[in-house]
Amino acid sequence: MYISDIEEAVSKIAAEPFNAETFPFDFITAYDAPPATVTRIRNGSQNATDLDGGLLWRQKLHLLVCKPGQVEASIQLLAASRATERQKAQFLLATDGIEVAARDLRADDATFFSFEQFGDHFGFFLPLAGYSRYKAAEENPIDVKAANRLSKLYDALIAENPDWAGDDKRHAMNTFMTRLIFCMFAEDTGIFAENLFAKTIHKHGGHAGEEMVHVLTALFTAMSQRPEDRAGLPTWADKFPWVNGGLFTNDIEVPRFSRTAYRTLSEAAGLRWNEINADIFGSMIQVIVDPSHRHETGMHYTSVPNILKALDPLFLDDLRSEARKPALADASREKARLKALLNRLSKIRVFDPACGSGNFLVIAYQELRKIERQVLDRLRVMTGQAPGIWSHIELHNFYGIEVSDFAAETAKLSLWIAKFQMDRAHRDVFGTAPPALPLSDSGNIHCKNALRVDWLEVCPPPTLTRNRQKVFDLATVVDVIGTETVPDDESATYIVGNPPYLGRAKQSAAQKADKVHVFSGHIANFKSLDYVAAWVWLANKYISAVPYSSAALVTTNSICQGQQVAILWPEILKSCEIRFAHQSFKWRNNAAAPAGVTVVVLGLARPSNSEKLIFGDEVVQLAKEISPYILPGPLPIVRGRRRPLSAVPSMDMGNMALDGGGLIITNPAEIEAYSPEFRAAHVLQLVGSSEIISGTPRHCLWFSSEPSDAEMLEPGVAERLALVAAARASSTDRGTRSHANEPWRFRDTKRPEACSSSAPMAQI
Repeated sequence: MYISDIEEAVSKIAAEPFNAETFPFDFITAYDAPPATVTRIRNGSQNATDLDGGLLWRQKLHLLVCKPGQVEASIQLLAASRATERQKAQFLLATDGIEVAARDLRADDATFFSFEQFGDHFGFFLPLAGYSRYKAAEENPIDVKAANRLSKLYDALIAENPDWAGDDKRHAMNTFMTRLIFCMFAEDTGIFAENLFAKTIHKHGGHAGEEMVHVLTALFTAMSQRPEDRAGLPTWADKFPWVNGGLFTNDIEVPRFSRTAYRTLSEAAGLRWNEINADIFGSMIQVIVDPSHRHETGMHYTSVPNILKALDPLFLDDLRSEARKPALADASREKARLKALLNRLSKIRVFDPACGSGNFLVIAYQELRKIERQVLDRLRVMTGQAPGIWSHIELHNFYGIEVSDFAAETAKLSLWIAKFQMDRAHRDVFGTAPPALPLSDSGNIHCKNALRVDWLEVCPPPTLTRNRQKVFDLATVVDVIGTETVPDDESATYIVGNPPYLGRAKQSAAQKADKVHVFSGHIANFKSLDYVAAWVWLANKYISAVPYSSAALVTTNSICQGQQVAILWPEILKSCEIRFAHQSFKWRNNAAAPAGVTVVVLGLARPSNSEKLIFGDEVVQLAKEISPYILPGPLPIVRGRRRPLSAVPSMDMGNMALDGGGLIITNPAEIEAYSPEFRAAHVLQLVGSSEIISGTPRHCLWFSSEPSDAEMLEPGVAERLALVAAARASSTDRGTRSHANEPWRFRDTKRPEACSSSAPMAQI
C-alpha cells in the first residue's frame, strides 16, 4: 500500500461519523493489515488483547475505544497491559471519537490530537504499514495530502478536457496547475486575504463548477495587471493583488470543470498550504502528470541529507566555516570580513543541468540564506543596526535545465515558495522582510534537453560592466570614454544535480542519439557509457571554459567501474580532477522499497594542489589525488583486452535471453505451478550481475529443443513464448528479429550442454 492511499483512507475515517464498533478494523485496514488478519482479529482468534473492547494486532498495535473523556486513562491502561509487552506492540492508540492519544513505544514518542485531525497525523503510524520512523519523520503529511489532491484534480480535469492531455495543451495545463497552487499557497500565508481564493470559487463557481472557467479567467487576468490597468473585470476580482513575476503574464487559459474537479479543488484549497515544504514538494507534485509514477507520491523525493552530500563539500562547508570563524580583535577588520563574505554569497551561482522539480536548487538556496542570516546577525551585534529587508542572494543566480515542461514550471514555483519562506524567517529574526508582491524573478529555469543545448548559453560566464577610461597624463587624470564587459573574478559557479542514469541496455533511441550528439569526435566507444556520463562530460567542458567553476554530480557507480573508466576518464582527467567523492551508497530513501540505485558523488574541478577528500560510510580519507575508481591515487586505469594476459580460458559473454521478459521467471510462485517433471527439465536458476550484486534470485525457462505439445500446455508457457516472439519481432536489431521464430531459445547461448538438470544454473 502506498503512502497516499493510507492518507486517503485515514482522512476518510476522520471525515465520517465515528463508529466505535467498526473504527478499530477500519483503522488497521487503512494501514494495510491483510484481510485475513482483520477477519481473525474481528472473530477473536487473533485478537490477543487483555482489555475489554481492545484490539491487539500482534507486534503492531494495541488499540482501545473508550467512553467520552476517558482517553488519557485508556492510554495508561494500554501502557500497563501485559498483552502490550507480551505481544511486543509498537503503537498504543486510545480514542473516544472526540480525542485521540497515541504512543510509539519503540521511538519513545507520543501525540495527542482531536479525532477530526486524524488525517493530518496519519504519518505518525506509518510504521504499521512498513515505513520506518526515520522515513515517517521526513514525510510532511500536508505535502502528501496536497500531492494526492492535486493528482485527483489533474485526472478530473483531463477527463473533462481530453484535448488538454495532448502536446498542444500540455504547457497550458502545466501553467494552469502552477497558478492554482500559487493561489492556494498565497491565501494561507498572508499574501492574499485569508481564504480569499477558496471563498471566491465557492461563491462564484456555480453549484457544480459550471462557472469556474469564467471565475478563474477573471482572477488570473486580474493578477496579471496593475489595479489601475484593469477594465471590464468583475468587482470581486479587484480583491486580488497584482502578482507579476511571470506567473500570470502569458495567455490565460482555463479548462472546463466537472463536479468532481470542482469538489476536489475545494478540498485542496482547504489544506494548510503554509506548511508545505518547498524542498520536497516540487518532487511530489511532479508525479501528478505521469500516472505511471503515481505510486511514488509521498516518496519520490530526494532526501535533504543525500543532496547535502553533494552541496556540502562543493561549497557550503567552506562558507559555513567562514561564517563561524571567531571574531577578529579589530572590529573594523571583522566588519570588513563579514561584508566581504556577504559579497561572496551574493555572487554564487548554482546551476543544475537536470534540475527536475528543483530539489538541489531549492536546498542550495535555503542553505545559502541560512548562512547569510548568520552573517547578518553577527553584523547586527557588532553595529547595533538591523540589516535591510533585501537578501543578497537573488533567485536569478539559480540556473536549471529540465526537459519536462511541468517539472520546469514546478521548479520555478518551488524556488519562489522557498524565497517567500526564507524571507519570513528573515523577518522572524530581524523584524522586517521584503513585500511578498509583486513577485520577483523565479530562477533561470529553461525547459530544454540538457544534452542538446549549449550550457554556456543557459548559464553564461559571469561578467561585470565597468567604465572604460582614458589616461591624460602622468598624474593619472582619467576620463570615462564608455563601458566594457569583463569577467567577474569574484563570482563562482557550482554545477550540481542528479542526472538520469540509464545503462546502455535501457536507453531509448532518442537517448542514444543524445549521446552521439555529446560524445562524437571526443570519446571513442562512448556507446557503452551510461546516459549520466554525458552530463559528467559536459560538466567537464563547462569547468574548462568558465573560471571559478566546479561540479558535484550524483551518478551511477558503474561509470567508476569496469570498462567505462577506460572509455570516459582519461579524457576528463586531461582538464579536470576529482576534488572530492562519495564512495558507493544507496541513493533513495524509500522504506517500502529500500533497494535504491547505488550511486557515487563526484566533485570535479580544475587541477590544483589542494588535498582531496574521499567520503566513505563512516570515515573521510585525505588524498593527494583521487582515481576514477574513487580510491586514493594515482592508480593505473585498467583497459580492456581481447586476450587474457596468461594461460587462462577466455571470458565469454554468456547466455543472453533478449526475450521481453518471457523466459525469465521472477515470481517463485509461478514455478510451483509447473509439474515436477517440467520443473526438473526446464526451470533453471539464473545467475547474472543483478543476482550477484543484489542477491535477488531469478529462474528461467530453458529448452534445448522446441517444446513438445505437452510442455506447451504447462501453465503460462504458451503465453510466455508468445511474448518472446512479439518482443523479438518488434526489435530494431535484425539479429534479434531473426530469432523471433525460435522464442523457446535464448537468443545467444554459450556452452548449452552445461545447462541441464544435472547442472541447474544458467549463467548470463
